[in-house]
Amino acid sequence: MQLDNKCCAACGERLQKEDSVLQCAGEFFHTECFVCAQCFQSFPDNEFYENHGKRYCPHDFEMLYAPQCHACSEFIKGEFVEAMNHHWHKECFNCNKCQKSATESFVPFRDNSLDGKGFQIICGECHQEILKSRGDRDICQACWQPIEAVEENMKLRYKGDPYHSYHFNCSHCQRELTSNAKEHRGKLMCRKCYDETETEICAACHRPIDGRVLKAMGKAWHHHHFVCSTCEKPFSKNSFFAGNDGRPYCEYHFNKLYGATCALCDRVIKTQVVSTFDKKWCEPCYRCYCCNKILKPKEKVVEYDMRPCCKSCYDKFPYELKKRMKKAQDLYNKDLQQQIKNEKKAKKNNPLDIH
Repeated sequence: MQLDNKCCAACGERLQKEDSVLQCAGEFFHTECFVCAQCFQSFPDNEFYENHGKRYCPHDFEMLYAPQCHACSEFIKGEFVEAMNHHWHKECFNCNKCQKSATESFVPFRDNSLDGKGFQIICGECHQEILKSRGDRDICQACWQPIEAVEENMKLRYKGDPYHSYHFNCSHCQRELTSNAKEHRGKLMCRKCYDETETEICAACHRPIDGRVLKAMGKAWHHHHFVCSTCEKPFSKNSFFAGNDGRPYCEYHFNKLYGATCALCDRVIKTQVVSTFDKKWCEPCYRCYCCNKILKPKEKVVEYDMRPCCKSCYDKFPYELKKRMKKAQDLYNKDLQQQIKNEKKAKKNNPLDIH
């Protein structure tokens, strides 16, 4: 296996001849680096599943991506019902009112209570009964009982639907709500807490910050959510870098995204950047293409196959090779001058650059 200038696709380290190496989908890995992206263990019997460029062992792939029943929370194997943006075992897809199977026909009854169900599953028969009992009265979308006239002072509307207010508690102080409750950023609060609260919202999870607030980049964060947007590791010594996308990054991944990468080793350049022949090199990799001698950044070199060649090696080239190289360089310079000339002419004819 040829490992010249090859790097491990997982850790980025250069592969050595003595390393235990394997190849997968055109990429090379240290054997110990070829592991599950979730549990970091080797793949049992070399079996793995790939999703969004990452490889997972069968167990973790099932945990992360297999359909999960919305009723019993167990993973689904075999046939299932897909409804209301969720998956269900057939035996779990039952009417919430009579508990009979609703696989033949059902009506998705809206339920915006804070238990997270979203909708109630109601079979066609129970739906007709609800409509008959409703009359002109509002039906509470939590208990399915009519809201009587004497209960008007207990009626609460949440996202457009009627409820008995006592089905909810204030999301801040946990007290039972009354009809004068208010909605604050998707949550219900009693009037007192609503008038007092100015809760900061975490820029990472978009949830209210109840404890200490970390302020950075003009935003508020939970302390445990202010991490590198790529590797999700906390910042050492309070050092972070703000990316052009408005997200925080550690030094390595900031340089990986926005810094220069060496043309030879393909790593982020942390030392002096050497630029030549429209490429960038780190100092250890800036070597003569012929003799492999490390070159100085300002040392005179000759372009050979788009790589630097030292003067000593160039002097040893055959005359015919030097002649062809000079001819190619002259053609390149001529084309470059013509391109510059055409750009100046175009700019002169079109002085206004309108986008």
